[in-house]
Amino acid sequence: MMSVECIKMNYSLLAKKCFVQIKDMSLIHCIESSKNTINIPSLLLYMGCFKEAGKILVKNNERSSAIDTFTSLALFEDAKNLILDEDSHNPDSKMPYILSKQAEWCRRTGRWRECVDILILNQEYEAASEVVSEHLGEGWVEIMMKIVDHIFSHHTQSSTSSPSTSSSIRPHPSKSLLTFIADVFITNGRHLEAREIYRRMNDISALMSLLIKQRAWTDV
Repeated sequence: MMSVECIKMNYSLLAKKCFVQIKDMSLIHCIESSKNTINIPSLLLYMGCFKEAGKILVKNNERSSAIDTFTSLALFEDAKNLILDEDSHNPDSKMPYILSKQAEWCRRTGRWRECVDILILNQEYEAASEVVSEHLGEGWVEIMMKIVDHIFSHHTQSSTSSPSTSSSIRPHPSKSLLTFIADVFITNGRHLEAREIYRRMNDISALMSLLIKQRAWTDV
């Protein structure tokens, strides 16, 4: 598209002639009002040339602006590709930010399962459990237990990387989050899942309290 190339090369007069041909008065006005300086990324975004705008922002050392532009337009895959292309040595530097923005968008647009998957990938387990507890749609029990598995797996990896003594008697570092999840299960009549969480947490007091409330004397 000649007009795009003209804008990228800052040939304002030639770009204006292209827009005259396609009768795009708003772009003509933008060029005329900008005098000698064209906001090239803004014009390209207006024209729907998102990738071209992103590349120019990166070239101008405005990588954060490019990422914000893509995420605000829900072009998350483009934002991820930008990270991979421009920061191949450290592709994860901005990835958590992009994933958080994608999860927010999924949550706003009612894609709660997709939202939870992204939050788990981004290790935002508390936010993931909150989303599940708000919806309780089909398969919510399995999804919530998946979050629990990831929490324990993450804790195990952290423990092996920084060994310590008497870890078996210390409370789990995610105790409050796991207790919240157990409470969600109990509130919705899923006592077996709550028991499993307490057992894996080694929270004997909470487990005994739940068994007594259930009058599960044999298990007590």
